[in-house]
Amino acid sequence: MTKHMLCSSLYFRSEHPGLRAESYQQLWKHLGVLGNRIGDVYTVETVTVTTPDQVQIQLGDVESFRVALPEENGFIEGGIAVDEDIVVCSHREAPWRNGHALGRSLLNFSHEAINSASWEVVLELLHHHVRLADDSGAFYGLIDFADERETIHGGTYGSVVHLDAPLRSIAEQSIWLQQGAKQNRVRSVYWGNYLSNELLEELSDNFIEDYRKEAQTLNGDATGLIWEFPRGVFLSISLDPTVGSIFGEDMIHFDTLQNLNWLVEQFTEARLL
Repeated sequence: MTKHMLCSSLYFRSEHPGLRAESYQQLWKHLGVLGNRIGDVYTVETVTVTTPDQVQIQLGDVESFRVALPEENGFIEGGIAVDEDIVVCSHREAPWRNGHALGRSLLNFSHEAINSASWEVVLELLHHHVRLADDSGAFYGLIDFADERETIHGGTYGSVVHLDAPLRSIAEQSIWLQQGAKQNRVRSVYWGNYLSNELLEELSDNFIEDYRKEAQTLNGDATGLIWEFPRGVFLSISLDPTVGSIFGEDMIHFDTLQNLNWLVEQFTEARLL
């Protein structure tokens, strides 16, 4: 059975590692809704394997979080992994060739974690993540639901090239790391797409309202999400990425395809893609 992972990756034009400390702590607190589960703490100094003295903290326990990942200059660098089900981290991205150093905040959920918690609960957590990233000054972001063999648990959305990833994933990663940040481009169109006001300026003045009209049925029911924030907007191409077509769960729904194509057209015309 194919395993899927939901990856929320938000990027920052800065040497700072993603979310501000207060926002990162808030996100960890919100994750407590997922139950009494324990996560392993990783920092830039540790290797990504469990060791006997590995620091562990409970989901939602902010006091232990502060001790395990202390802030420095208002930011925190490091992450917590709850088995392979839930991963949250904030870190610096090294430049790739002629690219730029970026900050990134990552929040992953396995398909099993989504089913266990319910999509409604996970969607609220995703909203928290995007809102906190907007507060911290993110300039671009994506939320993808894909085969974990393609995303390498979200690794292909970072700056490290994973040689066991599909070639198309490596090519997409390389193009965006070299060109996207410095040329105000998006990486692609994903299930979820966060655009800062800086990117929105490249699109039409009525872009958000036009998508609101596009992403609905003839009866006026929404077929995609639109979350507006002070510094940007989040758009999705469907209401739930884990639900596919009536012809099979791995097939895309026609309404979803229409929303995706519309965004591709808009991004291409604006030279964002």
